[in-house]
Amino acid sequence: MASPCALLAFAIMSNHFHFIIEGAQVQVIEFFERFRGMLQTYYRYHGRSLNLSGMTPGLKSINSVTQFRNELAYVIRNAFVVRPDVNVFVL
Repeated sequence: MASPCALLAFAIMSNHFHFIIEGAQVQVIEFFERFRGMLQTYYRYHGRSLNLSGMTPGLKSINSVTQFRNELAYVIRNAFVVRPDVNVFVL
């Protein structure tokens, strides 16, 4: 999925996800809309009918290096806190 945004970090959980995306707000929203469409297609392909139209992005601007560090730490450790067997440093 080509985008002018840069996906800097993410955590995909069983019932939600977190992204840190660099880009203009309109581009980030477009990225999210495309991701939501791809997720809808994935579920449909696997026989699960879900209405994701209510899934909306909660955008938060990052305005400092300190805030970026804190948000990055939160996103990266989120999956590990829920499931200690998850290693966020191995793909």
